[in-house]
Amino acid sequence: MQELEIPTIGKIKPRPFQWDCHQATENYIRDEFKRYKETGSMPRPAYINASVGAGKTILIGAMADKICNKTGWKCLVLARQGELVDQDAECAWDMDVKNSIYSASLGRKSTHYSCVIGTSGTVVNDLIDEFTVFYPDVILIDECHQVDWKDALGKGETEYGRIIQHFKKLNPRLVVIGYTGSPYRGIESIQGDFWDREIYTISTEELVDLGFLVPTVFGWPHDDIQYH
Repeated sequence: MQELEIPTIGKIKPRPFQWDCHQATENYIRDEFKRYKETGSMPRPAYINASVGAGKTILIGAMADKICNKTGWKCLVLARQGELVDQDAECAWDMDVKNSIYSASLGRKSTHYSCVIGTSGTVVNDLIDEFTVFYPDVILIDECHQVDWKDALGKGETEYGRIIQHFKKLNPRLVVIGYTGSPYRGIESIQGDFWDREIYTISTEELVDLGFLVPTVFGWPHDDIQYH
């Protein structure tokens, strides 16, 4: 894809591989909504495998822009740590996505804007209060390998399990998209009964080949350099 074809979103112009990933994710969401409309089948959660350095915050911000600014839907971005919520929220503002933060650790609990970015622990505590009024069309999960997908399909006792099952009851066409650089829980791939497919992969090798990451060099140092 030529760089001239990539739009600037707010202050940020996605890199070509980020834009390719964004478009693949956009197409997936569109296809799942269409399948739901035609068959009544609930959309299938899917994820993006984006290596360290791929810019997951930009991928999330671009998707929030599409969902909230371009489509007029509601979006909930979830992360475990307040630091990630803060990063995602700041990047979203840089991409002209007005957003509310819902995180006790950051001292803010608001659902004012159509894009809400929050910690899973704070959101899960207010499901029967604030989040019966605000419920999203799309959930974006940062570091989605932290989701216990067996619980999300089963009893829904974990934070993410309770959140996902709660919003699926309120919105049967809910789409869940995950972002991770390590799509495994332990040694087991997350792709399967819950995470239906890997939408797009941005590998470390690709980022090295494109010059965005410095390659890792293995080997022994010179004898004159007394490294251990």
